[in-house]
Amino acid sequence: MKTCNLYIIGLDDEMQHRMIVSDTLKMVRSLTRDPGEAYFPRMFFIDDTKEETLLGVINESKYGRPDIIVSVGLGIALGLAELYKKIEPINTIFTGIYDPVAYGLINSLERPGGCMSGVRWELPEPHNFINNKFGPLVPVIKKIFMPYDTRLDQRNYSIEALTTHIAEQFRSLGCEVVMQEVRSRKEALDAVKKHLSTVHAVADFGLHMDTVQEVSYICGMSKRIFISNQGDFGFESGAAITVMPEDSTLLCKAVTQMIRNFWWHRKSPSTHPVTRLQDKPRQVFVNNFLLPYWAFDLLLPIMNSTPDVVFQNVWIGPPIQARIKKNKE
Repeated sequence: MKTCNLYIIGLDDEMQHRMIVSDTLKMVRSLTRDPGEAYFPRMFFIDDTKEETLLGVINESKYGRPDIIVSVGLGIALGLAELYKKIEPINTIFTGIYDPVAYGLINSLERPGGCMSGVRWELPEPHNFINNKFGPLVPVIKKIFMPYDTRLDQRNYSIEALTTHIAEQFRSLGCEVVMQEVRSRKEALDAVKKHLSTVHAVADFGLHMDTVQEVSYICGMSKRIFISNQGDFGFESGAAITVMPEDSTLLCKAVTQMIRNFWWHRKSPSTHPVTRLQDKPRQVFVNNFLLPYWAFDLLLPIMNSTPDVVFQNVWIGPPIQARIKKNKE
């Protein structure tokens, strides 16, 4: 029997990574195997992406060296790429990297070269995306505070540049935007508390996950809208308008299909093009128990007229879900 030793590695402090790692593990375990084929999938959550940390994970398994590694997130893929300069490369499937060519992980999307290939989302055009999803909200978010943490910067990737670009899109819609660089969770929380009395919303497009959760809570307690691109992770204490792509099902299916190709059909990453997943229309979730009436009155008509806007876990008097269903009928 030929066995495949498979590692799925994600960062311990990224909730979205943990979800993808766990979902991928379930998908791999459910694979229908050919006779004589056996998978030994294992998942790892690490605290950093240093070479010694990744090398320690690779050398830890009782099954020996992994045959395939699924790296979740940019940091791990970059760390593995550096490590492979010192050890024999391992077939690696990356996820969650929008431009792997720019980061030097592969030569091209069609002919990756080397030991890496993977899955990427195709993003919608930024201006239309911001305009279509947030334009209707401008009447209640005339002033936005946007903190950003440059410690999240990666090679060829500037959080400040990204945040500035999004801020310009909001300004083009008529919003006033206040930006501020923060260098720690405490600094971020202090900045949010300072600006809450003068802004209608706090937008997170460049903060650590632990900071995002606390900022969401502060916004909810202050009855301010919280805007995030982190996905719906149960921000139940604030008016959280969360922009998120399709759930991880499509991503995990694409990853497991690449595993099949690498292992069953013996296709190496160098000859297997990057799988492109078209971003479906994104959804705006409002996940909240303290939604102000003025925000509710505006958002409900938008939800009823826009099929990709979803309210979730919102209670003001009777459950809001019942009211939405009645309006749609």
